Amino acid sequence: METGPNKQNSATNDDDLSKFKIMVVDDDPGITSYMSAILKKNNFHCTSFNDPVLALHDFLKNPYHLLITDLSMPGIDGYKLIKRLRTERPSCSIIIVTANKSLETVSRSQRSGASYLLFKPLQPDEIIQATQVMYRRNQYWHDQAKSLNGQL
Repeated sequence: METGPNKQNSATNDDDLSKFKIMVVDDDPGITSYMSAILKKNNFHCTSFNDPVLALHDFLKNPYHLLITDLSMPGIDGYKLIKRLRTERPSCSIIIVTANKSLETVSRSQRSGASYLLFKPLQPDEIIQATQVMYRRNQYWHDQAKSLNGQL
């Protein structure tokens, strides 16, 4: 079964993926380890945090292209984290992961600007599929800006 980003797009290489920075935030160390292992196995570079406050501080210092976050966390919940990060870097893509399956969660996640909402328990293929879409979207906008660079 072909699951890696390199299988989806022959023009993609590991160097491109290493430049696509992913932050994974969940207060459960088992979840962050699980998601990080899946992402790294598929050649993505990610940094994980179990403390949303520490994640926020790191995000403000380092460029991330994708945030994958839980919603229910102590200190700063996922929605507050997203709101703050959107203020600092509106182009960052967001994937929300949660165990709370409700219409309110779907609606609020959409309003927060999330591109994907994944429900726990997470399956490896859904994590990779959502991440690949975010990677390709980021590459598309990067390519558009690059092609216009000489015209501006």
